[in-house]
Amino acid sequence: MSTASRFGLAATPCPRQRRSLRDSFSQSENGADPVSSLAQVRGPRPEVFDGTWSFDSSQDSASAVLNDGQAAFDAAVAMQEAAWPLRLRFSMVSAPPGGAAGQDDAIRDKALRVLNKADKRQRFHFELSGKSEAELALSGATARLHFTLIDEWTESRATAVRSYR
Repeated sequence: MSTASRFGLAATPCPRQRRSLRDSFSQSENGADPVSSLAQVRGPRPEVFDGTWSFDSSQDSASAVLNDGQAAFDAAVAMQEAAWPLRLRFSMVSAPPGGAAGQDDAIRDKALRVLNKADKRQRFHFELSGKSEAELALSGATARLHFTLIDEWTESRATAVRSYR
């Protein structure tokens, strides 16, 4: 089990996407600005967020700080559903308990750096201290299964999932 109590989660479009993440949220149904629309993406347990999702300086990636690592996949699923049909890649990193490296901006920057350095074909990259290779491999397999399903989504499936939620 990881000793970190806070985690960074970052998202960016997969290679060869025609839209940016900001563009995906610019075309929201309610006409809200992209930053407000992005901030509303929380998933089934919004209390796990320390703050909200926020765009990076390029406006093409977003990051969040979570206080519960077990909710990271749910947060990533919520982000992917909100951004669909844009396909996203994610990274999750553990944060130190305190000091300068434990500040929100440092955690967000670390998650974005890890995501930018990760294999572009990998849809979910983990950098978690205290996790075994077997745990990380199982998490990666689960993420690959989910993203395989996402790749075959249609507008009807997306509408059904959003209605169900």
